[in-house]
Amino acid sequence: MYIGYTEPNVKTWLRSSFENINALKTADFQVESLQKSFKIKVCGCIADSPALKLMANMIGHNGYYPCFYCHIKGEHVRQVSKRQYQYEVPVHYRTIKSFSINSKEAQLNNTKVFGHLGTSILDEVFDIPLPRGLIIDYSHVSLLRHFRDVVKTISLSLAPVIRENIDISLRAQVIHHFFNRKLRGVADFSFIKAIELKNLLFYGFIPHFMHYTTIDQLSFISLFVIGVRLLHADDAFDTITRNNASAAARNISAALGEGAVADRTCRDWFKRFREGDMSLEDRPRSGHPLESNIERFKVLIEDNTRLTTHELSAMLGCNQSTIDRHLRKMEKVNKLGTWVPHQLTSDNV
Repeated sequence: MYIGYTEPNVKTWLRSSFENINALKTADFQVESLQKSFKIKVCGCIADSPALKLMANMIGHNGYYPCFYCHIKGEHVRQVSKRQYQYEVPVHYRTIKSFSINSKEAQLNNTKVFGHLGTSILDEVFDIPLPRGLIIDYSHVSLLRHFRDVVKTISLSLAPVIRENIDISLRAQVIHHFFNRKLRGVADFSFIKAIELKNLLFYGFIPHFMHYTTIDQLSFISLFVIGVRLLHADDAFDTITRNNASAAARNISAALGEGAVADRTCRDWFKRFREGDMSLEDRPRSGHPLESNIERFKVLIEDNTRLTTHELSAMLGCNQSTIDRHLRKMEKVNKLGTWVPHQLTSDNV
């Protein structure tokens, strides 16, 4: 435990603890009741952001490149004197290789490199490489910090009478399955716990604040509620579904409606996931799509009705199946080597 007015020297603070951990790792862990011995492996460290950034030896969450997992830089907004981090697609993740190279470069040159200040003391005890072993405590980051500040900011923008009425309503609301525990008012936030903030987020904020928030604020909080609920929800994919694209497609279609996703699409997703690509967006295809040459395609057919699909595909740079599909859309059929409308008219006879 560290108590002080400034941040500790993390290597001095944790040195003795890490030496004890390494001593346990080198010796077998004996369990007398089972008469077995086990090897200890350290797979990760969970902490709030200030503690984790000290151990990872990175800049804080108000600087540039603060994320432990991606290379989002952020920008300074003068109006509020804060950093803003816009979501970027695709996400540029930190890899094991980039994390190691950048931290060593920062250590060697005594400078900041993509948020790194140097090498991490966690490398001395972790059995898996960084940043995979860094686990953020969501209760501190999402509830005790982010959500609490959002509620306080919105509450302070309201008239004192409205704030008092909302607090009275919150304190009177009973939470089911929590032994008659009630919600705390905003005035009691100095002594609030993470579980109480979670209850406020799930069951209290939207019904009590919805008439006093803007549509953007309400939309943000609604999406935030959905995101945190997903953290507490049961696993949507069981052991079989995780490795079975067809089963995943059936589950998705059952939830979103029949035909919501095809088996082939799920197989493509699963292939991407195994390659480390978590995007569900369609990948750009090779070749030249016919859609950009559709007018030229129509002109070619009108000028020379005896062109074959092979000749058309070579001239337009697309495959024959695409040519066939567009000919069907145009209701063209091949009669005696000539493309004619499916419904013959007197002009085509």
